[in-house]
Amino acid sequence: ATTGNAGANLTINSGSGQVSMNAANNMGNVSITSTASNSKVDGVISGTGNLTYAGTQAGVLALNAANTYTGTTSVTGGTLKIGAGGTAGAGAITVGSSATSTASLDFNGQAITNAINLNGYGAGGNGGTVGALTNSGADVALAASTAVTLATASTIGGNNGKITLANALGGTNV
Repeated sequence: ATTGNAGANLTINSGSGQVSMNAANNMGNVSITSTASNSKVDGVISGTGNLTYAGTQAGVLALNAANTYTGTTSVTGGTLKIGAGGTAGAGAITVGSSATSTASLDFNGQAITNAINLNGYGAGGNGGTVGALTNSGADVALAASTAVTLATASTIGGNNGKITLANALGGTNV
């Protein structure tokens, strides 16, 4: 486990190497950059900071624990995958930054309650089969508290499981 001084930031840049982290306790901002398709955080990320994942279209980071960090989550490239029993902390999740972004959030059969802001094509790219919001696991029904906003033109869908929204999509790009 990585334990920082309260509010200390952690930056991991592994290039094409796999990131495998047990936990990050009492952290400030956590930033992970990896193009590997099998990176993971198996332990709890806690603290008041934000999590940023920057991968490439083929890059995947799995969050495999019930994380308790209270900041936001940003996926600027690659796929952030919610592992079995995993969560993405308490704050809003922003996927991509423009209508041409190739970042994705994969529910992997896990229902989460975070507000979600979507941007772009997703890891499948323009015309691809994996959207900015996707589900590779069992069907997921999102709670009424889960707001999904299309911040820019975005693609939803791909992979295996269905995604059922309790609310209408928000944003000016609906």
